[in-house]
Amino acid sequence: MQYTAGGCVFGMTGYARAHDHLRLNPGGACLVVAVEVNSGMFMGGVQKVCREAAKRQYDGFAGHFRGQLLTTALFGDLVSASLLVGPDHRLRSSPSQNLIPALIDHRNLTVPDTTDHVGMEMFDEGYMGYLTTKLIKSAPQAIADCAQSLLKSHGLQRSDIKHWVIHPGGPAILRAVAKLMDLSDSDVAIAQEVYSEIGNVAACTAIEIMKRTIERKADEAEEGDYILGLAAGYGVIAQGCLFRWEKKGTGIMTPNSTLEEVVTLSIQGLE
Repeated sequence: MQYTAGGCVFGMTGYARAHDHLRLNPGGACLVVAVEVNSGMFMGGVQKVCREAAKRQYDGFAGHFRGQLLTTALFGDLVSASLLVGPDHRLRSSPSQNLIPALIDHRNLTVPDTTDHVGMEMFDEGYMGYLTTKLIKSAPQAIADCAQSLLKSHGLQRSDIKHWVIHPGGPAILRAVAKLMDLSDSDVAIAQEVYSEIGNVAACTAIEIMKRTIERKADEAEEGDYILGLAAGYGVIAQGCLFRWEKKGTGIMTPNSTLEEVVTLSIQGLE
């Protein structure tokens, strides 16, 4: 399956679609690849604003140009990949199989009347992103509501979640999410670290946070511990994925490394 212009939420959405596929194909493998070329917005959105200005004079050009330039500069380029396999796949059949995050359920939530808060416009010359300050309120609330719905369906409380994988969006959004959900600094430490090091790389951000969470928490994880992954993006849409450390089930075999390494393992898994 291929999704185009899905934005930040699709890090988690990719895991959700892989889970759906592997529920129907328990012996299969699914490679989730996120390719973000946000720098293309410099050729698309920024130049479009300049072309419009060259054709006609209009009030507010400076503000429009500055806004588009800042929107474009917020996002970076990255390619991330994760291999997920079903419970009957041979990579999951070893008795000594280590614990991995098994995806047990997912949920999405669409907030009505928020399409103007964040999105992407496609046109002949390229594409441009847009966002407004309204997102600082709508995205955190969508994430919190999505999390609550997913947890409630499994009879869980926020205190039952051992590790949090939250797409940061930006510092203001991450702070708002933490406040709404009563999360500690340690709960969002990896998300803050990823944002400070590589910025917002849209769908790849959540995958990178998941990678570091697995790498750092695998040794201390106990069977049955929960991970909750959350992201929000165009729509406004929030996506939640509930993982549990298990030796069985549909899980992430490789959190994220170079695309070449993941593809190599994927080929081995598909043989």
